[in-house]
Amino acid sequence: MKNVATALMAVLLLVGCGGGGGGGSAESPAVSSSPSDKLLANFIFQYNLSGTDYDARYTITGPTDKMTDDGNIIYRGFDADYQSLLVVAAWYPSLNRYVALGETGLYKTYRVFSFIVEGDNRLTGCYDMMVNDQLYNVCVPLNSATSHRYSSGAWSRVADSLARTPGGDDNIGMTSVYQRQEGVSAEYATAVADLARHFAPVGVE
Repeated sequence: MKNVATALMAVLLLVGCGGGGGGGSAESPAVSSSPSDKLLANFIFQYNLSGTDYDARYTITGPTDKMTDDGNIIYRGFDADYQSLLVVAAWYPSLNRYVALGETGLYKTYRVFSFIVEGDNRLTGCYDMMVNDQLYNVCVPLNSATSHRYSSGAWSRVADSLARTPGGDDNIGMTSVYQRQEGVSAEYATAVADLARHFAPVGVE
């Protein structure tokens, strides 16, 4: 009887200590993600302005050490067609969307895209412009059928297969609709100004 009690005690100790194989192993904690994680990708924004189709192709390469006013990380990247042109982007929960600013090659002139990444990685949203610290919010709609988010690995194959839109200067096209600016939301104007303020330091490696 004493031997039985001793054996039973040994079994209880073994179970209590998680022994006897992998039965006591805990599940791995779930990896949390945030909306900002979707920025590490490649983006094609396509839109029509004054009857002419345009596109911008941005590659977002990683986070900076800069933060938005509401505490989200600002990401940096470049224009995939003109790689000396810098891009910054961030997630803005106050807008429930992403905002990206891209250099155009003209002094203090930026393309502005405010957009949502849909479940199938289509992009919906608007194209606007910022010139000399002035946001021209005309919300030229993105073509949701062709505006898309792509993973980094798929980018080269996708980019090679895309037909390029005709050459042109969408900055010139924007001048015809500048006067349509009206009703810029305070949240949107703040987000764009926020990114623009951090733009120059972000570009310095």
